[in-house]
Amino acid sequence: MKKITVIYVLILIFCFFVTVTAQNAQPETFTSGDWDYIVNNTGVTLTHYHGHDREIEIPEMLDGNTVSALEKELFKDNDLIRSIFIPNSVEKIGTDAFNGCVSLRDVRLPQNLTRIESGLFRNCISLDQIIIPIKVDNIGSSAFADCVHLKEIILIEVTTIGESAFNNCQSLEKVFVSRKLSNVDADAFLDTPWLETQKVEFVFIGQGILLRYNGRYSDVVVPEGTTAISNAFDGNKVIKSVVLPEGLLRLSQYAFRGAENLSRINIPQSVTTIGSGAFRSCRSLTSIDLPETISSVGTFAFRGCENLTSLTFPSKVTNIQNSVCRDCPSLVDVVIPENVTKFHKDAFRDSPNVNIMIVKDSPVEDLLKKDGIAYSYYQ
Repeated sequence: MKKITVIYVLILIFCFFVTVTAQNAQPETFTSGDWDYIVNNTGVTLTHYHGHDREIEIPEMLDGNTVSALEKELFKDNDLIRSIFIPNSVEKIGTDAFNGCVSLRDVRLPQNLTRIESGLFRNCISLDQIIIPIKVDNIGSSAFADCVHLKEIILIEVTTIGESAFNNCQSLEKVFVSRKLSNVDADAFLDTPWLETQKVEFVFIGQGILLRYNGRYSDVVVPEGTTAISNAFDGNKVIKSVVLPEGLLRLSQYAFRGAENLSRINIPQSVTTIGSGAFRSCRSLTSIDLPETISSVGTFAFRGCENLTSLTFPSKVTNIQNSVCRDCPSLVDVVIPENVTKFHKDAFRDSPNVNIMIVKDSPVEDLLKKDGIAYSYYQ
C-alpha cells in the first residue's frame, strides 16, 4: 500500500513539473531570410527584422504559414525605413512597432486591422499622411504623438481615441471623425493646429463629446446633448460651479483635474463612469453626490481633494481602485457598498481621518482585514 502511495505521489510531482515547464516554455523562433518569426494558432508572428532595406514589403506567407501579426517594437527606432507595405493577412500590429521610424513616409496598413495600438507611429516625424482601414475602431494612447508632419486624419469607424493619441502633431489641420466616436481620452489632440483653431465656447467632437471649454465664465451650464466630457476643464482655475445635462454618460480621464475653485457640481443619473483623475486636485470641492447609475470610479478620481469631507460609492461599484481618494485630509465618512469585491490597499492612502463604513459580512470585509485596514459597519 505504501509503495502504491509513493508511486502516486511521484506521478503527481512529475505532472506538476511537466505542467510548469509547458507553461513557461517559450515558442520556438524560426528564421527565414531577413525575418525571425514564431508560429501560433493564428499563423506567423514576425518578431525581428535583420534587413537594411528602405522599402519593405511584409511577406504574406513564410515557410508555408500565413503571416498574421507583427510583434511589438518590430521596427522601433529604425531610421532607414521610408515605406512599408503590410498585406491584408496581418490582423494585429503590436505596440510601438514603428515608434521612432523617423524616415517613414509611406505606409499601407492591412484592411483587416481593427486597432491602432499604443505608440504605433509615435515620433514618425516624416509621416505626412496615412489611410486608416475602415475596420479600425480604436486608436491607442500616443499612437501618432509627435508625428509633426501629419496633416490630416480620417477616422470612419473609430469609437475610442486614447490619451495623447495625436499630441503634438504640429501640422494636423484636418480631423474627420464619424458620429460613432463616443470616447476621447485626455490630451488626444493637444498642441495641434486643428484644436487651436476651435474658438467656440464648447468644442465638440464625434457623438457629443465635449473636448474643450474655451469660455471664461465661473458658472458653467454644459449644453444638452453632451454624452461625454474629455479633459475639457483640465486645469481650469476660473470655474466655480458646473451644471451637467441629463443624458451625459461619462466623465472621462482628467475631466476636471486641477479645477481648484470648483465647489459645486451635479452628476446626473445618466452617468455610468467617472474616469481616472476626473476630479483630482479639486481643492474647493467639499461634497459630491454620486448617482446609483455609476459602476466605475477610476484611479486617482478624487486624489488631492483636500476639502472633501464625505463620499458614498454607488452600489454598482465593485472595485475601489488605487489612490481613488489619496491625499484627502478632510475626508471622514466613506461608504463602501456590499458588492465591492476588489479594494486597493492604497485607495485612501494619506487620508488619515477616513472612517470606512461597510456592510457586515460583505466580501470587502475580508479584504480590509487582510490588509489591516480599519473599518466600521453601517448596517
